[in-house]
Amino acid sequence: MKQNNMFKQSLLRFASWTLAHTSWITMTLSPVAMGMQAEKNSVEYYKQQVREIGLDKKITAQEFWEKVKNDLPGYAYFEIEKVVQQNPNAVMPQFEVSSSKASDGQVIPVITFTENGKTNTVQLFGEKEKFMKYNNVVVSEND
Repeated sequence: MKQNNMFKQSLLRFASWTLAHTSWITMTLSPVAMGMQAEKNSVEYYKQQVREIGLDKKITAQEFWEKVKNDLPGYAYFEIEKVVQQNPNAVMPQFEVSSSKASDGQVIPVITFTENGKTNTVQLFGEKEKFMKYNNVVVSEND
């Protein structure tokens, strides 16, 4: 009986040790896994959007407008519509989506496009005070 009791205690200690270590390993590795998934989703999301809109190849302003006009809020809709009506055959710049790593290891989606021979860069941070950086100028969410 005493041997059976010792076996139970040893088993409980082993189970407790296993559960404790499984818990800290899970808590440690899950954020890494979620971070890797977020990295893939974020950059992949922007790549998908650029492909769907057609900005990864040469399209005209009119073609672009036809793809996005239903998704724009009213105030932007009318402003963009005026510009497109004035320049329907203007060629839209081609966009490319890539990523960079911040000093803290966070993956930042980067969108580059060239317009009139000048390359523009947009880094998307998604924070309230540092929503994005356009050509090295920080833009907050309120801007």
